[in-house]
Amino acid sequence: MANIRTTLRHYEAEQAAQEKRLRKEQREAKIEKLHRKPSKMIEALFRRKVPVKELPQYSHFREVGEVLQNKWHYTRGKREGFSQFLKDIARKDYTLVYEEAKTLRYVFHYAPQWARDPKGWMPDENTCDSEELALDLIHYLFAKFPVPKFMNQAWDELNERYIRWFIHLGSGLNIRTAPGLPIELTKRMAHYFTIAPEDYTIQKALRYAQIMGMGGTEQLVDDLDVTSVARMLEHKDFWSTVLQFFTENKGFEAEDMNKVVEYIYHQKFLPRRTRNREGKWEMLPPPKPQLRIKGRTMDSLNKSVEKWQEELDRERELLNKLGEDEFIQWRAVPIRDFKHVTQRGGRLETYSITQLVSNFELKEEGKAMNHCVATYVEECIEGDSSIFMMTLKSRQYHKPKRLVTIEVGMTDHLVLQVKAKNNEPPSQEILDIIGIWMDAEQLTLDDDY
Repeated sequence: MANIRTTLRHYEAEQAAQEKRLRKEQREAKIEKLHRKPSKMIEALFRRKVPVKELPQYSHFREVGEVLQNKWHYTRGKREGFSQFLKDIARKDYTLVYEEAKTLRYVFHYAPQWARDPKGWMPDENTCDSEELALDLIHYLFAKFPVPKFMNQAWDELNERYIRWFIHLGSGLNIRTAPGLPIELTKRMAHYFTIAPEDYTIQKALRYAQIMGMGGTEQLVDDLDVTSVARMLEHKDFWSTVLQFFTENKGFEAEDMNKVVEYIYHQKFLPRRTRNREGKWEMLPPPKPQLRIKGRTMDSLNKSVEKWQEELDRERELLNKLGEDEFIQWRAVPIRDFKHVTQRGGRLETYSITQLVSNFELKEEGKAMNHCVATYVEECIEGDSSIFMMTLKSRQYHKPKRLVTIEVGMTDHLVLQVKAKNNEPPSQEILDIIGIWMDAEQLTLDDDY
């Protein structure tokens, strides 16, 4: 009798397992069928009838599915609108576009500026890459008039200021009237902007327009490195005189010209941080805020740069001789500190990003955050890297709360690391605020981050 009961239980268990496998196979078959009907798949994801976790790894719908099913930060109507937009661009053979979910979110955000209805989008038959498909859609929606290809960088980086310029040009307006343009362009310069080489960044295209409009050469544009171009985005009237000087004095080698830009920036615009006799940090003005380029010659500028370089070398040599227990301070790199104020629950919150310029500051940061940033002294002295700390000041904290430590590689102006306490990754909210700072300082995120 016991054997019969045992056999019956085994039979029932086997039947249940078989039914479970059958239901799973039917579910997978249903999802596979939905892959051939993208509009219905979007609807199923929006209604949560198909959880994202049930989609196979190869599915093009995983990214947009996570956006639709995770917490939506806008109103319900916005979420429904985004779902409808995804259905409007549903094309059976072009579901790769859904892999660019973040870009599609930005495209939908600027829906009031669409020049065409997304339902009419006919993808280029030769486009088989997700990024290219997204760009094809973007040009269809926003560009009634041709937009230079280098402006695609706006969507590659999801830089909102550049996106507004893209939309501005796509509507047929002149770059001279684009919102937030950092320099003033003449009609001649605006023309050169539209014909800048396709492989240029938007920054470089602006500099190309300015230099060519002054009568300069493409070689001069290429000789100015990324760092020098970034330096010139502020104090446009002054830097215009510097560019005019380079245009008129064509004897500068590329390396020497960029050294001149670095020298001028440090001497005229970059404040210095130092400790006073009481041991407190204080800000000092730049060494030569009245420095002018007018009346200078190539020889006089080169001599000033050589003298400055010698001072830097002596300073670094002295710092390298100091012992570990001594106070070591190095020159701040030309990346500005940053403040971002928000309001949460009726109280103000101030996020600050501050450059650390001494071994004592690195030790304090490493101790507070429980990581090894204190070992980066040599990289900072040599100017290979710079370390920043991010803090939050709010009424709920007795003193500013340390949030993350940031490493910036100075060779290519890349943000190499962003680490919270115990080397934990930062929250998306913190990364978004850091992104605003990176945009202002013309920094980019390392591909390996």
